[in-house]
Amino acid sequence: MKLPKTTMTPVWLALPAVLTFVYVCTLVEFPVDFWHRAASGRLMWQTGALVDHDAFTFTITGREIVNQNWLAELALFGLLKTGGFPLAEFAAGLCYATTIGIVTWIAWRRGGNARTAAALGLVALALSASNLGVRTQAIAAVLFAVELAALWTWPDRWPTIAVVAAVELAWTNVHGTFPLGVILPGLFFVASGWTAWRVAGLRAAWTDRAARCCLIAAVVAAAAMFANPHPEKTFDYILGVTSKSAARGIEEWLPTSMATYAGAAFVVSVLAVILILPLSRKRLTAAEVLLLVAFALLACRAQRMVIWWALAMPTAIAPALSALVARLRKTPSQPEERSTASAVVLLVLAALAFLSTPWTRAYNPLLPPAKRAALAPDEPAAAVQFLKQSGLNGNLLGPMEWGGYLSWHLDGPIKIFIDPRIDFYGDDVWNDYALIAQTAPGWQETLDHRGVDLIVWRRQLSGPLPNALAKSPLWKNIFQDDLATIYARTEPRP
Repeated sequence: MKLPKTTMTPVWLALPAVLTFVYVCTLVEFPVDFWHRAASGRLMWQTGALVDHDAFTFTITGREIVNQNWLAELALFGLLKTGGFPLAEFAAGLCYATTIGIVTWIAWRRGGNARTAAALGLVALALSASNLGVRTQAIAAVLFAVELAALWTWPDRWPTIAVVAAVELAWTNVHGTFPLGVILPGLFFVASGWTAWRVAGLRAAWTDRAARCCLIAAVVAAAAMFANPHPEKTFDYILGVTSKSAARGIEEWLPTSMATYAGAAFVVSVLAVILILPLSRKRLTAAEVLLLVAFALLACRAQRMVIWWALAMPTAIAPALSALVARLRKTPSQPEERSTASAVVLLVLAALAFLSTPWTRAYNPLLPPAKRAALAPDEPAAAVQFLKQSGLNGNLLGPMEWGGYLSWHLDGPIKIFIDPRIDFYGDDVWNDYALIAQTAPGWQETLDHRGVDLIVWRRQLSGPLPNALAKSPLWKNIFQDDLATIYARTEPRP
């Protein structure tokens, strides 16, 4: 069969999305934020009711919680129920590939250069790489890209209002970054009004079609973000996460630093933008300026926020970068020719994506052995299997990062001490967890006070707890492998 001919434009536009899919599906890393969401989704499916009180721990059991991510949690459970964790990995890969694909497409539409758009798409991938885990944020990233595409493509058309409203209705029920769905049309409203005022005066700013459209979209989005099960507590969740996570030293919520990959990549990208702008000799529009400034400031606040700069920046800088490339090109660009070779490259990209799925990556000769593994190297599967088969029950202390995984797999008579839902735990629980982990004075008494019966700990985790347990006559080692160790009380707790 004769292959069809195509230009290289589809190849360039597909490249960032395909590489994003390959990257996410071959991460093979432990998803810290995934399992407690899935466990919550399972409980909602079983009970037919929203999980608004803690049901997984023995430290805050029954405490009222704000379940902002309930819709995403049901989706995660549905994926696990249908195809296990591989299907969830595959879905995350598709979400992030779609996101980077949309960003690349916007950059192409705005800049008119497929190669430049592909380069910007790859920059977006590189900047957001440390944030592309299997988590509910994958859904939020797609929603962000869809809304941004509508605002760039139809800023003065009424369908944009419908897109923004639909996006925000979903966003406020899947992820705590839903305020971005209001900020985006708000930025475009200010930009449109400012531009109209500069051109035709203040009256024109209120009659400009794009300004009116974006204003209505922002207002509708602001109303839509309260369309969730706890409208009166809409901001409680995000304020709790950001403040408590930063105060407790969770790395991704700390101010962006050059000491991390995300921080270094962000600073380099900002410097590159500053360099490109004067060299391109193309004046930025008001919308481009506002997007760059707003999301640069957001990224400075926490490295967790760098991903939003990674998605907004390429769409804003695309015209300037394309203009710079056109200036540097010594010969005028020629119309692209259609060729079979371009179609072959597309097929190669499709094959690469196919061989990188969670079900096929084990057979991909291009991947190193670590990328072909079925389980993440820090997944305590053997320890959990031992606990399930041992018939033990009681209260279990484990690393915060493993809490959700333990809740999902030990669904039954074993309850956990803490999990990654940082904002749900008061200072009393968090301080006791830190005291025990560091075996500070009173650590054994705190274990007694909290009623801990079992301890599973990561052997490579910093801290003296495993050594202290090994020396204590009150605790007995009942399991140990290269990753985890489990201790049980030698006598009933006081």
